[in-house]
Amino acid sequence: MLSKGATTWWERWNSDEGDPAMNSFNHFAFGSVVGWIYRYAAGIEAGAPGFKEIVIHPRLDPRITHARGEFDSVYGKTVSDWSGTSKGPFTLKVTIPPNTHAKVYLPAPAKSTVTESGRPVESHIEDGEYVVAVGSGEYRFVVK
Repeated sequence: MLSKGATTWWERWNSDEGDPAMNSFNHFAFGSVVGWIYRYAAGIEAGAPGFKEIVIHPRLDPRITHARGEFDSVYGKTVSDWSGTSKGPFTLKVTIPPNTHAKVYLPAPAKSTVTESGRPVESHIEDGEYVVAVGSGEYRFVVK
């Protein structure tokens, strides 16, 4: 598809040569995979319509120790960039765009602490994870 100039995923491997009645040059076939990467690997979700509120909630899997994702909303770019494991240490760098706020989920291994830019941060435990509320800005959370 790329070698033939495609800028979207085609419905069929041979859409440029196949039956015109069954031919889409802009198919959502693998859109759910990309959605999973944003929501679960990078952990970027809308907490309110239009991403006025953002949820950063990476779902950690021991087979994946790093993920990074960016999402451009009407408010600006949201970034989630993490590395580590649910047992720690774990680092999460986030960018929350202007005029928005976010709820950030972090792993909470036993006897761990969470800091933001080296300073202790106020958080609470929800379903076994630290939860931190933040406004717009850039943050670097560390759990160890």
